[in-house]
Amino acid sequence: MTNAPNALTLCADMLNPGVNGVFAVDGQPPEGGLELLWLTVHTDGKVSVMLNKIEMGQGSSTALCMIVADELDADLQRVGFVQALYDPKYDDPEFHAMLTGGSTSVRSMMGPLREAAAAAREMLKTAAAERLGVDASELTTENGFVIHGEQKIPYGELVEEAAGQAVPESPPLKDAASFRYLGHCARRMDIPDKIAGAARFGLDVHLPDMHYAALAWPRAYGATAESWDEDAALAVPGVTEVVQTEIGPAVLAENTWAAWKGRDALAVQWSEGTQPDLSTEVLFEELEALLDSSGIIAADTGDAPGRAEAAADKIDLTFHQPFLAHAPIEPMNCTAHVRPDGVDLWGPTQFQTGWAEKAVEITGLPMESIAVHTTYAGGGFGRKGMLDGARVAVHVSKACGKPVQLLYSRDEEFHYDAVRPGSVARVQAGLDANGKIAFWNHRTASASVLAGLLPFMLAETGLDFTGVEGVSEMDYDIGALRVEWLRHETPVPIGFWRSVGSSHNCFVRESVIDELAAVAGEDPVAFRLARMTDPRAAGVLKLATERYGWDRELPEGHAAGVACDHCFGSYTAQVAEISRDPESGAITVHRVVAAMDCGQTVNPLNIVMQVEGAVIMGLSALVGEGMEFADGGVATKQFNTYPVMRMDASPEAIEVHIVENAEAPGGVGEPGLPAVLPAVTNALKTLTGERVTELPLSRKK
Repeated sequence: MTNAPNALTLCADMLNPGVNGVFAVDGQPPEGGLELLWLTVHTDGKVSVMLNKIEMGQGSSTALCMIVADELDADLQRVGFVQALYDPKYDDPEFHAMLTGGSTSVRSMMGPLREAAAAAREMLKTAAAERLGVDASELTTENGFVIHGEQKIPYGELVEEAAGQAVPESPPLKDAASFRYLGHCARRMDIPDKIAGAARFGLDVHLPDMHYAALAWPRAYGATAESWDEDAALAVPGVTEVVQTEIGPAVLAENTWAAWKGRDALAVQWSEGTQPDLSTEVLFEELEALLDSSGIIAADTGDAPGRAEAAADKIDLTFHQPFLAHAPIEPMNCTAHVRPDGVDLWGPTQFQTGWAEKAVEITGLPMESIAVHTTYAGGGFGRKGMLDGARVAVHVSKACGKPVQLLYSRDEEFHYDAVRPGSVARVQAGLDANGKIAFWNHRTASASVLAGLLPFMLAETGLDFTGVEGVSEMDYDIGALRVEWLRHETPVPIGFWRSVGSSHNCFVRESVIDELAAVAGEDPVAFRLARMTDPRAAGVLKLATERYGWDRELPEGHAAGVACDHCFGSYTAQVAEISRDPESGAITVHRVVAAMDCGQTVNPLNIVMQVEGAVIMGLSALVGEGMEFADGGVATKQFNTYPVMRMDASPEAIEVHIVENAEAPGGVGEPGLPAVLPAVTNALKTLTGERVTELPLSRKK
């Protein structure tokens, strides 16, 4: 995929032919062996890694097993993972909760897993030294064996003796130069079971006497059920019961379809809701109005407002970006069994701690009686971190006293999603006589992402850093910078979406940078390189443009644009080559060339796949995605009104090049998305002379 001197080369013969994969998905590892918190070495020599993250297609389960195999000197073919039940001892060390998000799985867990694996390795060596009557310093380890001269003792033969050794507090860690697996490609461990149909997702959970549930949801935010026809629901074949919960009436049935039909038959009469005039137009009028007031200061160096006011020649642009749904292929679902003495929850959750806390809140039972069983997820992008599905399932199970399974219809998935906030940003920026970026005055308005789920992460000033990430700190030399964030209060549920604030702030920043390059009369790549303050940012920009061939002549009607980003600890740059149908205005993205510097790489093959997926998702958002609101609620209902990118519209080629270095690992799942949006619109500006300031492009008149 690349052969740059400073980049990793990925070859088919580096792919290991297969791994043991999943040992168990429900907190039940094979019994026996050397057991530590994060791993167990078994008597048969296999190693199981305790997975505290959900596998939702991002490949982190394989990466975490690779980390253990490398540090333990185990055979990766004999390493698999066990999905941990919810337990605070498995909390992410950064979040202090069992939570998957923010491209943190490898970043957060590499340290603890390496330390655990190194401790196990040293305990095995100590056991072998005692058996052989030699000093442990004379021993080495390799591929699942402790080695002394010609003698090789399999790990499995040593685990019982090793389990009696003291756990070393600070075991020595391997040098990066001796890594056997990290930095090399490995096939995903979760894929074989998914292909074979053996993988367990939330809807594969079946319990004795389990019923299928559907809640009557209001169409308008904040509306409450005033009356309904219970008899009509009970007349639907398969419907067994209608129960009243604290959040509304719910229908129980023998299958999901009957539950949905019974719910529809209730014909609930609703109250008006909290904002009956809410619509897409109203939401953006509110956002625009906020831009005329002062916000919370996120950055303030120099006198950017003063320079902007005095400047004779400046860029002054206002950007509008839509609310976005997550739209995972697998809708929200949860199976709950509330009993007098405890609660069991099964399903695809990115936030096991949140599910457990919600069960405690609803039932009043102690946390120790709550069990959260994590299944695979068919896509998440932040959606599976929300708690609404578990909330409904627990309420219904509590009301009926039975195990219940809840599945959202696609309509419900759109209607009750906690979406990426829509945003409006106004930017004034200009150059001084020497071509330096003299000032940047940035005011942006959006709803708070953190306020709903992680309010403790808000700053004392009330600032939600996700509203300004990517603009309050930039990798460009700017003389005077002022960034203000204005909080948009709205009844629309807001949640984390892939790359969070960078998903919209990168589009604004890199569009303005391109406009400044045009004012300076400079090539946009040269302009960026001359003003970048971080050599890693410059490195990925050089790599992407070199591999694309930035200076080459393009076919008639084609244009190329470039953009960069730095988020979740990783640097990216992307070049997009496009053409545009002059009659219909339809855009074709022919080629995207991406470069990523994510520090120490674990599984380059997975990095490539994550960037490819992020590019597709970013292009989909750019071209057609955007939530619509009307009559106090959501107007978007299905994929026919929320067009995600299809295969025939995808780029003909996506190339991914990885910078190799020994920096701390950065995120992989999210950083590949933001830059592709401005890369395309910057190309469009070159092609048409028109700056895109409103997304998606399909809304452009």
